Amino acid sequence: MYRLIITLFFSISIYFCHGQEYSVKGVITDGRTPIPGAVVKTESGTGTVTDENGVFELTGLPGKNQKLQISCLGFKTKTVEASVNKSLKIELQENILGLNEVTVTGTMMPNARKNSTVKVEVISSRQMNNFIPSGGSSLMESFKMINGVNEVVACGVCYTNSVSINGLPGAYTAILINGTPLFGNLASVYGLNSIPSSVIERLEVVRGPASTLYGSEAMAGVINVITKDEYHMPKASFDLMGTSFGELYGNAVYSTEIGETNGVIAINGGYKRAFKDKNEDQFNDMIDFERVSMYTNWNIAQKNGNNFKLGAQVYYEDRRNGTESYLKNNAYRDIRGNDSIYGESIYTKRMMIFGEYELPGIKNLNVTFSMSNHEQNSYYGSDLYEASQKTGFITVSKTFSIKNHTVLSGATFRLNHYDDNTVATEETINSGQIINNPSAQYIPGIFVEDNWEINDSWSLLSGLRLDYYNAHGLIPSPRLHIKKKFSPVTSSSLSFGTGFRIVNLFTEDHAFVSGQRDIIIEEDLKPEQSYNIAWNLNHIYTFNNNQGMLDLDVFYTRFSNRITPDYDTPGQIIYANTQGHFISRGINISNVIDFQNGITINQGMNLQEVYEQTDEGYQSIEFAPKWTALTSIAYEIPKTGWSMGLNMRLNGPVRMPLTYDLSANNEEIARPRWTPTYFVADLKVEKTFKHGFSAYTGINNVFDYIQEYSPLSGTEDPDSPIGFADNFDTAYNYGPVAGRNFFLGIKWELPHKDSHSH
Repeated sequence: MYRLIITLFFSISIYFCHGQEYSVKGVITDGRTPIPGAVVKTESGTGTVTDENGVFELTGLPGKNQKLQISCLGFKTKTVEASVNKSLKIELQENILGLNEVTVTGTMMPNARKNSTVKVEVISSRQMNNFIPSGGSSLMESFKMINGVNEVVACGVCYTNSVSINGLPGAYTAILINGTPLFGNLASVYGLNSIPSSVIERLEVVRGPASTLYGSEAMAGVINVITKDEYHMPKASFDLMGTSFGELYGNAVYSTEIGETNGVIAINGGYKRAFKDKNEDQFNDMIDFERVSMYTNWNIAQKNGNNFKLGAQVYYEDRRNGTESYLKNNAYRDIRGNDSIYGESIYTKRMMIFGEYELPGIKNLNVTFSMSNHEQNSYYGSDLYEASQKTGFITVSKTFSIKNHTVLSGATFRLNHYDDNTVATEETINSGQIINNPSAQYIPGIFVEDNWEINDSWSLLSGLRLDYYNAHGLIPSPRLHIKKKFSPVTSSSLSFGTGFRIVNLFTEDHAFVSGQRDIIIEEDLKPEQSYNIAWNLNHIYTFNNNQGMLDLDVFYTRFSNRITPDYDTPGQIIYANTQGHFISRGINISNVIDFQNGITINQGMNLQEVYEQTDEGYQSIEFAPKWTALTSIAYEIPKTGWSMGLNMRLNGPVRMPLTYDLSANNEEIARPRWTPTYFVADLKVEKTFKHGFSAYTGINNVFDYIQEYSPLSGTEDPDSPIGFADNFDTAYNYGPVAGRNFFLGIKWELPHKDSHSH
């Protein structure tokens, strides 16, 4: 009887206590996709980890109300009040440092950013959205957020632009889409405006030569545009934006599934037709244009489960600029090529197809491919320039592991076909007759790369690429990276690489048709070669539950056979191989702080010298700033739907081409060879409402800075129509010309109903 009473007492006690225990369950996402591996803890220390679907459950909790702390690498820690016996849906905000971001650019293999032997900088779509007006922005707008990356404007009439890394010309930067080269030299002048920011998931930036993997255009570095797939897109979205300059932009995106195949379709368009001449140089301060871009990308389901992605884009732009009489009432359509009314008119048609296919039955054997056709019909004043460029690229690669080595090997084939109506594609045959002879480059290559995880602290990446050129034979491009982890938060790396580039002169520099300079080629131009060494130090720090990352780069690149345009002779551009050598060296410092209260600060400074060294001495290269400084501040106010972004850039002196203006008595006066330091700031404010609606507004060039001189010179000659004087030049462009620009836009997004299940 005594034992029976004891047993009944404990049974009732256990049952009673069990009846007082509670449970909490839920799902954790980033807003669209689940987050596996997130840690969920109570104040008492009870915890669990989310499964592959982002689902968690805590049982045996003592009270009805619980305070949960959710943390995961790459996301901000979040504390929530939870009521028991209810299913929660908790959304974590991405940490701006992107430590768990999986990148592919540095090694062609997926790798967590914090573990990559090669340093990769990442600009996420969230970061871009904080600062850039989504309705009207393109790929070029995104570059203003990257320290040491600058937009270089080559023409003050048609505003052709390119991307400069560490002061090197834009043709030295390889622009990729999803790891595949798509932009030939002609497209790098106008085609970069064709990628709308609405389809960009992130930008991955690798500085220094990456020719081992991506070929000869990657001498300064690589910018890889990773586009959004169906999982990172809303079901549907719409964006409309207008500006005080008379611009109108629109985006529409739709993502869908057909069976197990999913894809994205996006349409982007822009329009401007308004004359504004704030600097009073008699030319429109901004281009007029109509452009439309259609983009699609599909993840096609395969029976064997292998990867197959296929995408395409078509792009059309009608770009023009000039005097008011050239633009008014679309007069340019009838007077393109006129020799008395100056204007520039460029019609661009572009088509791209790109994809990736994993061969079934052979793990990690991948084929990536791209094809593009770029057509341009343009008039620069009275000069007709017609050009077409067809590019093709295919890579077959295989990844395999041997103990602590991960080896990537493959073969590539590149086709570059270029034709135009200039002397660049002319040939004189025996009879003295001049015939058209388009340029065709067929470049086969092979590469191998070994990523050796020596131990927990040391890793070594070595690679070699061999390309074969008909005119130059077999060209090797080696690279070496070594990384040391001093602790989980501090690491350092040293890298070395070489580069090799065949110059397509007429496609890279339009100065010979824009303006009245004659082009002079003094010799047979040899290929350019480079040697680069760089050192990086990275440290992650925390304070008061906030997190930051400090990054330091020191770089040195030496070029031989560098082809430098010489603008110092009035009326001419002289091209020749540098007799000495060409140097780019400097220091890049950046600091990112991600506060728990929703504020993010990104600071950076780039100090550099880019110069030519010959027996005659030292000379700085045009369009390479001595230094730049960047500060971006973003603030997302919790629980209000408000967000703000302020992007500020301080630009140091830049050496400019030698250009002249006429005085009152028609004497030539040289402009300053160095620009002043100037400051530009952009502001954006956004408010999110219910049902997927949001509105945003802001100001580009808040303080209304305008460069002191017009980008055009030689417009004062009384004996020639404006734009047709012998000393007319369009190359003096270093800063804003049009002044302050207000913008206003609205957005709507329809989320996937089952987004948490992906």
